[in-house]
Amino acid sequence: MGFEDEYARKGRKKNRDPIRPFLPVLGLLLAVALAAISWVIHEPLRDFLVEQFPDLPQPGTESFEVVGYIAGGVVFVVLLMIVSMLYTIFAPRPEKLTSESQLKRERDDIDAERRAKKKRQQQIRRNMAKERAKREKDE
Repeated sequence: MGFEDEYARKGRKKNRDPIRPFLPVLGLLLAVALAAISWVIHEPLRDFLVEQFPDLPQPGTESFEVVGYIAGGVVFVVLLMIVSMLYTIFAPRPEKLTSESQLKRERDDIDAERRAKKKRQQQIRRNMAKERAKREKDE
């Protein structure tokens, strides 16, 4: 039985957050909303970029629209990163299923078990050495 199995059953609450199953759907809706925002912003941003940087393709050329799509994609990615950062900051954290005292007690038990095992091995080695010495003496 692993560490997670032992403590997961003890501290688990029966009542789950009712909105939790819908989080993937909400994430998809948020992504669609961010895509719509970036689609609305991409044309004014394209025009601004073309004014500021004369090296970019000018209106009337084939790659002029591509500049707008790239700008929209960049806006989408930036908005997505901002929303992701805000979610990670403010998202509810899962409760700790164990306390520090339980962890310390478990560590102490593991250390005691390790010391006992070492002591048993030393005793076995001593006994084997005695038997070996006894056999050599008999021969």
